[in-house]
Amino acid sequence: MPAGNDTAFEAVARAYELLVNEETRWERERDFHVQLIQESIGPTRSMREAAVLDLGCGTGFHARHLAGSHGVARVVGVDPSASMLQVAAGKEHGDRVTWLKGAAETPPLPREIDRYDTVMLMGNTFSLIKYVHPVLDALAAVTRPAGGRFVIQMIDYDRLRGLGPQVTERSSSECRIIKHLKPIAGADSGQPGIRVGAELSIEVQSVSDGRTLDRQQNVLYEHPEAEWAESADKAGWSIIQRRAGYGPDPTVGIDRIFILQRKA
Repeated sequence: MPAGNDTAFEAVARAYELLVNEETRWERERDFHVQLIQESIGPTRSMREAAVLDLGCGTGFHARHLAGSHGVARVVGVDPSASMLQVAAGKEHGDRVTWLKGAAETPPLPREIDRYDTVMLMGNTFSLIKYVHPVLDALAAVTRPAGGRFVIQMIDYDRLRGLGPQVTERSSSECRIIKHLKPIAGADSGQPGIRVGAELSIEVQSVSDGRTLDRQQNVLYEHPEAEWAESADKAGWSIIQRRAGYGPDPTVGIDRIFILQRKA
């Protein structure tokens, strides 16, 4: 969700939810996220006192579930797409979240929140950011020192290249959404230190006549751990855990998840 990306995904916002089975996904991730927030606030504070930022929230999957099912009273969902936020606000528990249009480089901090306890950067969001260094600095400035947590979910590009191009298709009675994820073998973007890892396209078609209603295309950037981790350290973050999944055993899974802690 880089600055200037306001139009990305806006035309497909209504159909985007077809790509995610929310019940199944939350069942898989719930315990992980609840424990992460509990660790970030410590034993003397309750979940109702936690302040959580879901950055690049899209239709608000994580923000809505945390605010609705687990009573986190101060959840902020930020996305550059006004249409995504409109869809998020209209969903169940959407009225319990503060939705703000914004960019990762300048994360908003509502007046009633001093600092965030937990920051979430899930899905493809990290790969949509071209320059991660200023984002790491900006997030450190709005996260509580000495204990605040930052979770990043990343694409495993080595695994993706092994699998080859991926196509996901889902339909409703009115439209069909088709997601193409095409890995690229470490392509040079033409700018020093910036590598393209994949191309992402999402197309929405009419079920009745097959017309293309809209198509969005994005470049996904590959950020080597050695590079972004050095920037994170300079910004005031420490990597405290690397995970392959959301279950009790952090080594089991196909994801790439990093948990960072804000330094004192």
